[in-house]
Amino acid sequence: MISAVICQDINSEKHIGVATQFWAHKIDIKKSISLVDSMGFNSIRDGIKWNKVERKIKVYNIPKKIKKVIEEAKNKNVDPLIVLSGKVPTFYDKDERPFHENNAESYIQFVEFVARHFKGSVYHYEIGNEWNVGDGLRKFPKKKKEKVLLDYLDLLKKLKNRISSIDPDIKIVGPVFTGNGVKRGELEFMVKNGLLDAVDIVSFHGYPYKEKKGIEQTPQRYFDWIKSVEDMLISYNNGQEVPIYITEYSWPSVENRRRYSHYQASEEKQKEFLLKSLELIKEYEFIKGMWWFCLYDHLTISGQPHYGGPTYLGLCKLDDDFNIIKKSVVSSLINLEK
Repeated sequence: MISAVICQDINSEKHIGVATQFWAHKIDIKKSISLVDSMGFNSIRDGIKWNKVERKIKVYNIPKKIKKVIEEAKNKNVDPLIVLSGKVPTFYDKDERPFHENNAESYIQFVEFVARHFKGSVYHYEIGNEWNVGDGLRKFPKKKKEKVLLDYLDLLKKLKNRISSIDPDIKIVGPVFTGNGVKRGELEFMVKNGLLDAVDIVSFHGYPYKEKKGIEQTPQRYFDWIKSVEDMLISYNNGQEVPIYITEYSWPSVENRRRYSHYQASEEKQKEFLLKSLELIKEYEFIKGMWWFCLYDHLTISGQPHYGGPTYLGLCKLDDDFNIIKKSVVSSLINLEK
C-alpha cells in the first residue's frame, strides 16, 4: 500500500503525491482531489502565481480557485506542496527574473503574504520552478550563469529567515532544478555556495524517459541516479543525510512527443514503472517525497497547445468536455489501498 510509507507528522512524513496543476484545466477540483485520495496519494503539488495574486502594486488577493484547492485538499488530509512562481507583475521589472535585485524584495513580500494567508494549512513551499533554465540561461557564459544562480541563492537565504518568523513550521523547498541542470553541476554549484543553509529540503526534477534511446529507462536506474545526487549532497553536509523531494517525475503512456525517445512508453509500462517506484521509495529514507507529473495529460494549457507538444504523462486523460478518462494505472493504485 502507498500509505505504508507515510508517517503522521506533517513536516516529517514521506509525501507520495501527484501534480494537479488546476490552473491549466477547467476541471472539478473536489472530484479531482477525491480521485487523488482514492489512489492513496497523500499530497498534491500545485502553484500560486505572483502576477495572479498581486494585480495592483502591493494589493494582494488569493484567487478563489487556489483557495478551493487547498480547502478540498485539507478536507481529505492531502497535504499541499505549493509552488510560488509565475510571471513578474507588469509594474515591476518584468524583463528580469523574480529573484533579480530589481524584483527580489517585492517577490519576498508576495511570498510573505501567501505564508500568512495559509498559516496552519500549508507547510511546504517551493520557491519557483526550474529557474535554472529559460531566457537563454543554458547558453550563458559560465560566469554570467553563475551570477544568475547566486542571485537566486541570495533570494532563498533571505526568504528562509523572513518566512520562519511568520511560521517556524513552514519548510522552504528548493532549488527546484531540472534533472539536466543537476547533471550539469548547477545544483552542486549552489550547494558549494550555501544552499543547504538556505532551504529545508532540496528539490529537483527528473524524467527518466528523456534519456537517449538505448539507455535502460527503469525505475531502479532512476533511483540509482537519485542516490548519486544524495551522495554529493552528503559530501557537503559533514556526512549527514540531506532530505530530498523529487517534485516532478514520470513516464509517458504513449510513444508520441517531439524531441524525446519514448521507446518504453505505453499505458502498461507507465503503470509498471509507477508501481515499481512506489516500492523502491521505501528503501530510500532520504527521499522524503515524490510527486508524479501529473494527474491529467497536457494536450493544451489554458486552451493553447502545450509548449512542448502533447504530454501523455498524466494518470488520466481528459476529453474535449473535460470528462475524466482513467488510465489502467488508476485502478491498480485504488486496489493497492483496499
